[in-house]
Amino acid sequence: MSEKIVLIDGHSILNRAFYGLPDLTNSEGLHTNAVYGFLNILFRTLEEEQPQYLAVAFDVHAPTFRHQMYADYKGTRKPMPSELREQVPMLKEVLSAQTGYPSYYCDDYTDRMELIYKEWEKIQVHFDGIYTGFMAGGHQIRKVLDFLDAFYKKDTFLVVDPVMGDNGNRYPIFTPELVAEMKSLVSRADIITPNLTELCLLTGTDYEMIKVMTEEKHLVTAAEQMAGNLMAEGTKEVLVTGIRFSDKESGQEMMGNLAVTKEGTSFSAAPFIGESFSGTGDLVASVVAAGKVRGDSLAESMELAGKMIERAITDSVRNKVPRNDGVDYEQYLWMLGEKNRDKYGRQTF
Repeated sequence: MSEKIVLIDGHSILNRAFYGLPDLTNSEGLHTNAVYGFLNILFRTLEEEQPQYLAVAFDVHAPTFRHQMYADYKGTRKPMPSELREQVPMLKEVLSAQTGYPSYYCDDYTDRMELIYKEWEKIQVHFDGIYTGFMAGGHQIRKVLDFLDAFYKKDTFLVVDPVMGDNGNRYPIFTPELVAEMKSLVSRADIITPNLTELCLLTGTDYEMIKVMTEEKHLVTAAEQMAGNLMAEGTKEVLVTGIRFSDKESGQEMMGNLAVTKEGTSFSAAPFIGESFSGTGDLVASVVAAGKVRGDSLAESMELAGKMIERAITDSVRNKVPRNDGVDYEQYLWMLGEKNRDKYGRQTF
C-alpha cells in the first residue's frame, strides 16, 4: 500500500479562512477567525484523505529567489491586515508539538546543517552570539562544533543550554557517549545554563549525594563547586537553575538559581509554586542570551528571568495551563524591555 503525504500552503489557507469567516475574537481581544477556519479545513482534510504524513509551509517575510528573478513579484499585493497578521504566530504554535506530548514529529536537519552554513560563509555572515539547546545526538553536536569552528570569533559569545535530564534522571536519548559529546560543547561555552541534574551529569557527580541535601547553603556550596570544576575545563560562566530547597526559618519550599562567574557568585530564589512547566529552562537561557547581547551581567539576567518566570508560572497554575503547554509568559515580555528595565530598575519589579 502506497503512503500519502498532504502538503498545505499555510498562508494561502489562512487567508482563505480569514476572508471567508466573520470576525471572531477571544476574551483577550485577539482575532481568531483565520485560525478557526484553518483548523476546520485541516481536520476535514485529515478525515477525508487520511494521510500518513502532513506538512504545512509558510511564506517567509524576507525576499526570495522569485524577487531576484522579477523585482515586482507581488508588487501590487496589499499588505496583510493586522487582524490577520497577529494570527500567524498563534497558528504556528497550534501546529507545533514537543516531546512531552504522547505523539510528535521530528524532522532531523543535522545532515543539512553544513549545506546551510556553507551558504552563510559565502556571504560572510557574522554572529554576535550563538545559542544552542536540545541536541538529538552526538553527530549533531559534532556538526555544531564544526559550525563553531567557522563562525565563533573573538567578539562572538556562545550560550549552551545542555538539555540532558531533570529531577535526577537522564533523558533516555542521552547515553554516556552523548554526555561526553556535550561536555566537549560545554567546554567551549561562554555561558551554560544547566539544571542541577545536568550539572551533575557534566561533572560526573552522583545526584543521590545532592538529593539528600535540603538546606540552601549546602546545595549552593555543592553547585558552586561543580560549576567551578566546569569553569576550570574552559566554560567561562555558569547559571545553575532549579535548585530546590526548604527555607530554614519558614519551612517554605523554595526554587533558586545560582550564577557563578570569575567575579563571584549570586543566588536568587522564590517560593516554589507547586508546579513545573515545560520550557522554563528555554526561557531562562533565552533571557540570558539576550541579556548578554545587551551587556547585562549574568546575575542581572538571572534575576530578570526569575522575576518574569515566577509571574508566568503563578498565572499558569491559576489558569490550570497543562504542563506540556508551557508557561503563559507572553504577557510579561514587557519586563525584558530596555525602557521598562531602566524604569523599574535592573532587579526591581
